[in-house]
Parts: sequence; C-alpha cells; structure tokens
Amino acid sequence: MSVEALRENQAQLRALARGAGCARSRAHFVRMFKPRFAALVEAGTKLQTVRPKPKRMPQPGDTISLRCWTGLPYRSKQRVLREAEIRDVREIYICDDGICLYEIGGGAGWAPGEHGIAKADGFDSWPEMREWFRETHGLPFHGIIIFWHNVKDEPRP
Repeated sequence: MSVEALRENQAQLRALARGAGCARSRAHFVRMFKPRFAALVEAGTKLQTVRPKPKRMPQPGDTISLRCWTGLPYRSKQRVLREAEIRDVREIYICDDGICLYEIGGGAGWAPGEHGIAKADGFDSWPEMREWFRETHGLPFHGIIIFWHNVKDEPRP
C-alpha cells in the first residue's frame, strides 16, 4: 500500500470515528426548570439553559422537552412547557471574573458579554447570575449551555 493510499485510508477512518458519513438519529432530551425560570420558558423568551456537563451530550438538531414539576419534585407530575429543537451547544466556564464559552471538544474560547448571557438565561444582571451559580453549583462552574429554538410558537396546554 502506498503512503498516499495509507493517508487516505487514515483520513477516512478518522471521519468515520467522528460520525461523518453516518446518519445519526435525533436524540431526545428532557430538561426540568425551576418555577423561577418556567414562566420564561413557557412564554418563549428563555431560549437557553446552562447545565452541568452530562454523560450524553446533546447536539444541534436533537429535540428537547422543556418541563417543570406541578408540585414537589419527583412527587408530582411533570408539565411540558415547550418542545424545542437544539440549535447549538457550547461548553461554558463561569467564575468570579466572568463567562467563557468554548466549542465542544476544545477550541478557542471567547468571553461574551456577561450581562447579555445573564439576561437571556432569566436573570436581571450578571452579578445575580454569578451569585445564583455560586450558591447552586459553586464557582468556578464548568458545564454546557444549550441554545434552542421553539418548535411551536404557542405554549403547550
């Protein structure tokens, strides 16, 4: 086998390992929201969520069911707020100094405007978001941010 043929074969194997050329079926995810954020999701104004890094990573094109509990968590029914399609997933790093977003699997990071991310995530300000993450998850926080677009314009009953 020639060196060129070997390189071509290796490139094809790398592409297959990344999933290129393979039809990937859409995955379906369920994400629960605290009452504070549920109204924003249902109204269609909250189009992102920051979560700890999951074992099974969502990808653009996957569907996501956005829900909340009707009463006590795990002791009540779930109410579907919206059905949506994931449009982007990024790694996120939140610390006292700010927020950095990264391409999944590495790549260069960038710092978006903290205030804009905080507002889009349902907080009044960056300091409020920082304190919420400090109390809820601890800082520094390393997770993912999921962006979606709503499948239907109207909330589900």
